[in-house]
Amino acid sequence: YGTGFLTSAKACFDLMGRSGLERVIADTITHYLLLLGSAFSVGLMVFINVYASEQQHGHANVLSAIVTGLVTLCVFYFVSVSVRIGADTIFVCYLEDLERNAQTRDYHINPDLHDAIQGRAAKLRDSAV
Repeated sequence: YGTGFLTSAKACFDLMGRSGLERVIADTITHYLLLLGSAFSVGLMVFINVYASEQQHGHANVLSAIVTGLVTLCVFYFVSVSVRIGADTIFVCYLEDLERNAQTRDYHINPDLHDAIQGRAAKLRDSAV
């Protein structure tokens, strides 16, 4: 608190650099969940478009399905970028909580979520060795 943007950005970068596997886990999970959600949503919207077109006209309009897929993909891309930024912000808060409260172990994060993240990181550390 009370520092400039570049100083805060450097401190955040250093904090994330010290996080190790936790950062990789959070980024990978977030990326794949958003990718799967976007792919499912695009497929669903194209399916709805084709189904509605067949019901209305008796045949599917390919151009309409392609345009629907592209527009839906663009919308979900921008939504996923926003969600990814939010997930990164929450993760930085989690790392800050771990670092500031390591002495007292009085964390502000949900204990179940903390145990899940730490357990996953421990499994990855064990498999890497």
